[in-house]
Amino acid sequence: MSTKELLKAVEQLKPSELQRFVSDVIALKAQRQAPRLTISETNLLRKINQGFPPNRLKKWKQLVRKRDARKLTSKEHQELIRLTDQIEELQANRVKSAVQLARVRKKTFDELIRELGIQPPRHG
Repeated sequence: MSTKELLKAVEQLKPSELQRFVSDVIALKAQRQAPRLTISETNLLRKINQGFPPNRLKKWKQLVRKRDARKLTSKEHQELIRLTDQIEELQANRVKSAVQLARVRKKTFDELIRELGIQPPRHG
């Protein structure tokens, strides 16, 4: 059926049917334009967006400040190392997931990062 024939058929609809038809067409258009994620992409995006727990990040920042002020105890130093290792592991896993997602989407890593709007971390 051509678009002209379809439009002629739509002209025959009662106002309530026309309203319903228009709503259905808008929903269909939105559905076709909406990005569809596979389960794999969804899981990778979850890993990419995973952040370090706020309470542990706060503790890490406190320990960094104490270290910079040269007031860190030996026990605190060990905790800082442990938390730093955890942060680095999380970041490495996020990068691995981003690389995998770039492969799935057939994009370069840089293209994916720009597409997702990922900014480099700000330190300080």
